[in-house]
Amino acid sequence: MEVVMIEERTIQGWQNTFRALYGKRNRLRSSPERILLRLQIELSCLAESVRKNSPDIPRSLAGIGARIFALANLFELDVEALVAMKYPGHCVYCGCEADCHCLDAVRSPIVLGTPGPEIPIDKLQGALKRIYGKSNEKQGRANVFAHIAEELGELTFAVLEGNEKGVHEELADLFAWWMGYVTLQGVASISTLLYQFYPDTCSRCRQNPCPSNGTCPPL
Repeated sequence: MEVVMIEERTIQGWQNTFRALYGKRNRLRSSPERILLRLQIELSCLAESVRKNSPDIPRSLAGIGARIFALANLFELDVEALVAMKYPGHCVYCGCEADCHCLDAVRSPIVLGTPGPEIPIDKLQGALKRIYGKSNEKQGRANVFAHIAEELGELTFAVLEGNEKGVHEELADLFAWWMGYVTLQGVASISTLLYQFYPDTCSRCRQNPCPSNGTCPPL
Protein backbone atom coordinates (compact mmCIF):
# COMPACT_ATOMS: atom_id res chain seq x y z
CA MET A 1 0.00 0.00 0.00
CA GLU A 2 1.29 3.45 -0.89
CA VAL A 3 2.11 5.49 2.19
CA VAL A 4 0.46 8.91 2.12
CA MET A 5 2.09 11.44 4.41
CA ILE A 6 -0.37 13.77 6.15
CA GLU A 7 -0.13 16.73 8.42
CA GLU A 8 0.42 15.51 11.96
CA ARG A 9 -2.72 15.28 14.09
CA THR A 10 -3.17 15.53 17.80
CA ILE A 11 -4.36 12.63 19.92
CA GLN A 12 -7.65 14.50 20.32
CA GLY A 13 -7.80 15.02 16.57
CA TRP A 14 -7.57 11.30 15.92
CA GLN A 15 -10.11 10.50 18.63
CA ASN A 16 -12.50 12.96 17.01
CA THR A 17 -11.85 11.35 13.63
CA PHE A 18 -12.90 7.93 14.93
CA ARG A 19 -15.85 9.46 16.77
CA ALA A 20 -17.08 11.06 13.55
CA LEU A 21 -16.57 7.89 11.52
CA TYR A 22 -17.90 5.25 13.88
CA GLY A 23 -19.37 6.92 16.96
CA LYS A 24 -23.06 6.61 16.11
CA ARG A 25 -22.75 3.13 14.66
CA ASN A 26 -20.81 1.85 17.69
CA ARG A 27 -23.29 3.38 20.14
CA LEU A 28 -26.15 1.57 18.37
CA ARG A 29 -24.49 -1.70 17.48
CA SER A 30 -21.49 -2.29 19.73
CA SER A 31 -20.47 -2.48 23.39
CA PRO A 32 -17.27 -2.23 25.44
CA GLU A 33 -17.17 -6.02 25.65
CA ARG A 34 -17.40 -6.35 21.87
CA ILE A 35 -14.62 -3.84 21.27
CA LEU A 36 -12.42 -5.63 23.81
CA LEU A 37 -13.05 -8.88 21.95
CA ARG A 38 -12.13 -7.22 18.66
CA LEU A 39 -8.93 -5.92 20.30
CA GLN A 40 -8.05 -9.47 21.31
CA ILE A 41 -8.70 -10.68 17.76
CA GLU A 42 -6.58 -7.87 16.29
CA LEU A 43 -3.77 -8.75 18.69
CA SER A 44 -3.94 -12.39 17.57
CA CYS A 45 -3.89 -11.30 13.92
CA LEU A 46 -0.86 -9.11 14.66
CA ALA A 47 0.95 -12.02 16.31
CA GLU A 48 0.29 -14.22 13.29
CA SER A 49 1.36 -11.49 10.86
CA VAL A 50 4.59 -10.96 12.80
CA ARG A 51 5.25 -14.70 12.86
CA LYS A 52 4.87 -14.85 9.07
CA ASN A 53 6.51 -11.46 8.49
CA SER A 54 3.34 -10.60 6.61
CA PRO A 55 2.62 -7.25 4.91
CA ASP A 56 -0.54 -7.13 7.05
CA ILE A 57 1.42 -5.99 10.13
CA PRO A 58 0.63 -2.25 9.61
CA ARG A 59 -3.07 -3.01 9.14
CA SER A 60 -3.22 -4.86 12.46
CA LEU A 61 -1.25 -2.11 14.23
CA ALA A 62 -3.68 0.52 12.93
CA GLY A 63 -6.68 -1.66 13.81
CA ILE A 64 -5.56 -1.90 17.43
CA GLY A 65 -5.19 1.88 17.64
CA ALA A 66 -8.61 2.42 16.05
CA ARG A 67 -10.29 0.16 18.57
CA ILE A 68 -8.56 1.80 21.53
CA PHE A 69 -10.04 5.10 20.36
CA ALA A 70 -13.42 3.43 19.75
CA LEU A 71 -13.46 2.09 23.30
CA ALA A 72 -12.55 5.49 24.71
CA ASN A 73 -15.32 7.10 22.69
CA LEU A 74 -17.85 4.57 23.92
CA PHE A 75 -16.87 5.42 27.51
CA GLU A 76 -16.65 9.14 26.63
CA LEU A 77 -13.06 9.25 27.88
CA ASP A 78 -10.47 11.74 26.64
CA VAL A 79 -7.43 9.69 25.61
CA GLU A 80 -5.25 12.79 25.41
CA ALA A 81 -6.07 13.78 29.01
CA LEU A 82 -5.58 10.25 30.34
CA VAL A 83 -2.22 9.88 28.65
CA ALA A 84 -1.03 13.37 29.64
CA MET A 85 -1.86 12.71 33.29
CA LYS A 86 -0.14 9.34 33.36
CA TYR A 87 2.78 9.94 31.01
CA PRO A 88 4.83 13.14 31.66
CA GLY A 89 8.35 13.72 30.33
CA HIS A 90 10.55 11.63 32.61
CA CYS A 91 10.63 8.21 34.23
CA VAL A 92 8.97 8.31 37.64
CA TYR A 93 11.23 5.54 38.91
CA CYS A 94 14.65 6.98 38.08
CA GLY A 95 13.88 10.50 36.84
CA CYS A 96 15.47 9.87 33.44
CA GLU A 97 14.28 12.11 30.63
CA ALA A 98 15.93 9.86 28.05
CA ASP A 99 17.23 6.31 27.74
CA CYS A 100 15.57 4.96 30.87
CA HIS A 101 16.65 1.43 31.80
CA CYS A 102 13.80 0.64 34.19
CA LEU A 103 12.21 -2.20 32.26
CA ASP A 104 8.82 -1.72 33.89
CA ALA A 105 8.91 2.07 34.04
CA VAL A 106 6.21 2.57 31.44
CA ARG A 107 3.78 0.99 33.87
CA SER A 108 3.72 4.03 36.10
CA PRO A 109 2.87 7.70 35.66
CA ILE A 110 5.33 9.75 33.58
CA VAL A 111 4.78 13.44 32.56
CA LEU A 112 4.21 14.78 29.10
CA GLY A 113 2.63 17.83 30.61
CA THR A 114 -0.71 18.91 31.88
CA PRO A 115 -3.78 17.39 30.30
CA GLY A 116 -4.91 19.58 27.66
CA PRO A 117 -4.17 21.43 24.81
CA GLU A 118 -3.43 19.50 21.76
CA ILE A 119 -0.70 16.91 22.12
CA PRO A 120 0.40 15.81 18.63
CA ILE A 121 0.21 12.03 18.51
CA ASP A 122 3.65 11.79 16.89
CA LYS A 123 5.11 14.00 19.63
CA LEU A 124 3.91 11.53 22.24
CA GLN A 125 5.35 8.69 20.17
CA GLY A 126 8.68 10.53 20.09
CA ALA A 127 8.63 11.26 23.82
CA LEU A 128 7.99 7.62 24.70
CA LYS A 129 10.74 6.58 22.29
CA ARG A 130 13.16 9.07 23.89
CA ILE A 131 12.43 7.81 27.38
CA TYR A 132 11.76 4.10 26.83
CA GLY A 133 13.01 3.34 23.32
CA LYS A 134 16.30 1.74 24.36
CA SER A 135 14.62 -0.15 27.17
CA ASN A 136 12.00 -1.48 24.76
CA GLU A 137 14.69 -2.46 22.26
CA LYS A 138 16.51 -4.32 25.04
CA GLN A 139 13.34 -6.17 26.00
CA GLY A 140 12.64 -7.02 22.38
CA ARG A 141 9.44 -7.04 20.37
CA ALA A 142 8.15 -10.26 21.90
CA ASN A 143 8.30 -8.89 25.45
CA VAL A 144 6.75 -5.55 24.48
CA PHE A 145 4.00 -7.47 22.67
CA ALA A 146 3.46 -9.47 25.86
CA HIS A 147 3.01 -6.21 27.77
CA ILE A 148 0.29 -5.17 25.31
CA ALA A 149 -1.50 -8.47 25.89
CA GLU A 150 -1.14 -8.08 29.65
CA GLU A 151 -2.50 -4.53 29.63
CA LEU A 152 -5.43 -5.62 27.47
CA GLY A 153 -6.22 -8.35 29.99
CA GLU A 154 -6.07 -5.86 32.87
CA LEU A 155 -8.25 -3.40 30.95
CA THR A 156 -10.80 -6.14 30.24
CA PHE A 157 -10.88 -7.08 33.93
CA ALA A 158 -11.37 -3.42 34.94
CA VAL A 159 -14.23 -3.01 32.43
CA LEU A 160 -15.99 -6.19 33.59
CA GLU A 161 -15.57 -5.17 37.25
CA GLY A 162 -16.86 -1.65 36.59
CA ASN A 163 -13.62 -0.24 37.99
CA GLU A 164 -13.62 3.29 36.56
CA LYS A 165 -10.19 4.26 37.88
CA GLY A 166 -8.77 1.01 36.59
CA VAL A 167 -10.26 1.59 33.15
CA HIS A 168 -8.63 5.03 32.99
CA GLU A 169 -5.21 3.72 34.03
CA GLU A 170 -5.21 0.57 31.92
CA LEU A 171 -6.46 2.37 28.82
CA ALA A 172 -3.55 4.82 29.10
CA ASP A 173 -1.10 1.95 29.66
CA LEU A 174 -2.46 -0.03 26.70
CA PHE A 175 -2.16 3.06 24.49
CA ALA A 176 1.46 3.64 25.59
CA TRP A 177 2.58 0.04 25.08
CA TRP A 178 0.85 -0.02 21.68
CA MET A 179 2.77 3.11 20.68
CA GLY A 180 6.02 1.56 21.87
CA TYR A 181 5.42 -1.55 19.80
CA VAL A 182 4.48 0.48 16.74
CA THR A 183 7.84 2.27 17.07
CA LEU A 184 9.70 -1.05 17.39
CA GLN A 185 8.07 -2.12 14.13
CA GLY A 186 9.82 0.79 12.43
CA VAL A 187 6.79 3.06 12.06
CA ALA A 188 8.02 6.65 12.37
CA SER A 189 4.62 8.37 12.33
CA ILE A 190 1.48 7.02 13.96
CA SER A 191 -0.55 9.72 12.20
CA THR A 192 0.62 8.35 8.85
CA LEU A 193 -0.03 4.75 9.95
CA LEU A 194 -3.62 5.50 10.97
CA TYR A 195 -4.28 7.53 7.83
CA GLN A 196 -3.16 4.62 5.65
CA PHE A 197 -6.15 2.60 6.80
CA TYR A 198 -8.57 5.27 8.06
CA PRO A 199 -8.17 8.18 5.58
CA ASP A 200 -11.10 10.13 7.07
CA THR A 201 -13.40 7.43 5.73
CA CYS A 202 -14.53 4.01 6.92
CA SER A 203 -11.87 1.38 6.15
CA ARG A 204 -14.55 -0.83 4.59
CA CYS A 205 -17.25 1.25 2.88
CA ARG A 206 -15.17 4.43 2.42
CA GLN A 207 -18.00 6.60 3.71
CA ASN A 208 -17.89 9.31 6.37
CA PRO A 209 -19.64 8.66 8.65
CA CYS A 210 -19.99 4.90 8.27
CA PRO A 211 -23.81 4.40 8.09
CA SER A 212 -25.20 2.93 11.29
CA ASN A 213 -27.69 0.91 9.23
CA GLY A 214 -25.10 -0.25 6.67
CA THR A 215 -23.42 -3.61 6.21
CA CYS A 216 -20.14 -2.76 7.95
CA PRO A 217 -19.71 -4.42 11.33
CA PRO A 218 -19.02 -2.10 14.26
CA LEU A 219 -15.42 -1.73 15.38
